[in-house]
Amino acid sequence: MLIGVFNKAIGSTTALRKTTKEFLSQKDLDLSSDQMELQIVYHERKPSLKNAPPYVSLSHSANIIACVVAECQVGIDVEFMVERNFVELSKRYFSKTIADNREFYEYWTAGEAMSKRTDVPLVKVLKSGFFAPFRHVPIFPNLIVTISTERNFDENISVLDFYSNFSSNKSFTIYCPIENA
Repeated sequence: MLIGVFNKAIGSTTALRKTTKEFLSQKDLDLSSDQMELQIVYHERKPSLKNAPPYVSLSHSANIIACVVAECQVGIDVEFMVERNFVELSKRYFSKTIADNREFYEYWTAGEAMSKRTDVPLVKVLKSGFFAPFRHVPIFPNLIVTISTERNFDENISVLDFYSNFSSNKSFTIYCPIENA
């Protein structure tokens, strides 16, 4: 599994294409340049790859695009954490009341990642309170990235080429190995 986080200025298609190419190169696939021009198609606003085997998911928040490429069904959500009335929001959307900033965003992003992975409506996922398996990926304090997959996660997550300056077109990629089912 490979997660890429980019400045929104590069666009969703470019972010998915870059992350997918890196994912495929990590698999040592001998692809011609024609095959590397991956076609991203959207069905009901959900991205998929027309001519490549991996699964993909995409999320936006403020000036960030986060995408994930995996060999199994996967969902991703990214959120900048800001202060809100979490008690009221959690009463409206969740099966429990949450007042803590980080807990609210962890719950929300887990639900949104699961919704993207399973195609179950977000409100239904949030009310159910069941999001497993998922993993929060620490990037920096006010940004939360959560991924949901149909497989269990390996405990090791490493970061490659981390750049925290999102005003540029620099990006970083997170390698997140998962256990084989």
